[in-house]
Amino acid sequence: MSNSRSTIVNPNIKKHEKIGEERCKTLVSMEPDFLDSRGACHMIYWTDCIAQMAVDIRERQKSASPCEFDFFKPKLVEYTFTVCVRLRLPNEVRFTAVLILNSFLTRHLCALHEFMEKQDMTIQRKKKEWENLESNMERQIPLRILTAIQISSKIHSYHDSLSSRQVVNTLRKVGLPYTITAVADSEQRVFKLIGFKIPDSPLEACEMALKSLTFTMKKQGMTEAERHDDIWQHILIVLDVCYINHIELYERFLRKCPQLLNRDAEKR
Repeated sequence: MSNSRSTIVNPNIKKHEKIGEERCKTLVSMEPDFLDSRGACHMIYWTDCIAQMAVDIRERQKSASPCEFDFFKPKLVEYTFTVCVRLRLPNEVRFTAVLILNSFLTRHLCALHEFMEKQDMTIQRKKKEWENLESNMERQIPLRILTAIQISSKIHSYHDSLSSRQVVNTLRKVGLPYTITAVADSEQRVFKLIGFKIPDSPLEACEMALKSLTFTMKKQGMTEAERHDDIWQHILIVLDVCYINHIELYERFLRKCPQLLNRDAEKR
């Protein structure tokens, strides 16, 4: 096959731009390059992409249940964020990891409830067994956090993802002597229980919106396009705050907008 037929041309890249010049910069950078047109779909599809993104967000809002984020606790979020920062993982990994962890723990707890309900035991015996299950679940949380981070890192960048050996070494540093087999089993268990579906991170929507805005402003010759890095850093800070303090933020929001709460009550 000739070179001309084996090369896929991105119409967003101008002919005089040389891809090889910024190759090293791309490899060492962990932040998105909002001025780089490589990897972007053609501009004629941008409107459709943003419209579909809005539809997906509305669908997630409608399908959300009251107990869906029971494990979206500040301490768990902070712990997950801290591990990701210590391991120097890309920003998108920590946000997706928290969603994976919450999804798994919620389903895991429901499965344990269903299991105990089917057991032919006295109330006292069930209570004792449930305490043991809770203790085991709590003891395994560090492993589950690292597993969620590992899965998230593979989704976003398999080449730079956490290996089972890295997870084992990280857990041993905090005094948890898990084996590689245990880590691999945990990865399979978590991935299977969440239905092999990775939750959509809000950072993806923010990145798409900022990419479209920056590229459009650059094409129109607007100097504000150069401020995309500042906007991106502010987005990360806002998302960090929203993830860690989402309960308090929602409570304040509902107090400021009580009509939304009344409207939801009428629908129910």
